[in-house]
Amino acid sequence: MRTLKSCLKQSLLPLLLTVLLLLTESCATHIKPERMETADAKFSMAIGGTSTEFKDDIITRLVSTYKDRGNIDIMDFDALQKVSCSDYDIVLVMDECQAWTLFNDTFENFASDNAGCNNIVYFFTAGDEWQCEYEGLDAVTSASIAGDEDRVFNELKDKIDALL
Repeated sequence: MRTLKSCLKQSLLPLLLTVLLLLTESCATHIKPERMETADAKFSMAIGGTSTEFKDDIITRLVSTYKDRGNIDIMDFDALQKVSCSDYDIVLVMDECQAWTLFNDTFENFASDNAGCNNIVYFFTAGDEWQCEYEGLDAVTSASIAGDEDRVFNELKDKIDALL
């Protein structure tokens, strides 16, 4: 005869694993691919990497600013891996720094494959007041703090405008 404890173990463990899996998937950070083209485009821009609500707001602002002047491709890191910096006039890479891993392998591969390119802008979300550094890359960093979007958008826009 099974005890209540053994029944709970058998039914709760799969339930807890399922909930954990769903929570992990709900935090997935894939950017939804999109392409925006405009007639007489003056430049081409790729925006790729990871996504959060904070980064999505920044992407929306950047697209709104540049969509009438240039062609914009939005992509996740899988698609970004196939991009060379010579494919676009500007490449904006968005990622996150995590204290226990710093950068993910996908970012490091992209940065290594495109070393020496002068048309890449990097944006990293990180802990409050922590600056990410990766082999001398000039990057905009920010914690994902509501109300900080204006500052981050303006810093990214300044870097992009300097490349245009």
